Amino acid sequence: MTDRPKVLYVCTASHTERVFRAGKYDEMCGLFDVTANNGPQGWTSEEVAERAAGMDGIVTGWGAPPMIPEVFEAAPELRIIAHSAGSVHGLIPDEIARDFIVPRGITVFSANNAIGRNVAESSRRSGCC
Repeated sequence: MTDRPKVLYVCTASHTERVFRAGKYDEMCGLFDVTANNGPQGWTSEEVAERAAGMDGIVTGWGAPPMIPEVFEAAPELRIIAHSAGSVHGLIPDEIARDFIVPRGITVFSANNAIGRNVAESSRRSGCC
């Protein structure tokens, strides 16, 4: 048994490889008791809810499913959702924010500021904008 905070890592291995600098994922695993999606496919909202029991935090990323009430019902100790991608708009529906995030004081943040420049550069190089 560990006294480290428990984190559910929803991201796939391909997301981890694209987003995290070398060694940072391993560093996170050293600091937290991480339950990770080790498969090539993303989890559904229901699969996240099944694994959320006892979690203090959830790390999401591109392709993560929307959070549903069952996630929060399974994880009353949840304190943080860290989105390792851009907007959380599709991840956190308004009713979830209203019914769970705000009343419980759960911190939600995204990597918008950290990835903004790279996304803009990538879009410019691809001729999109």
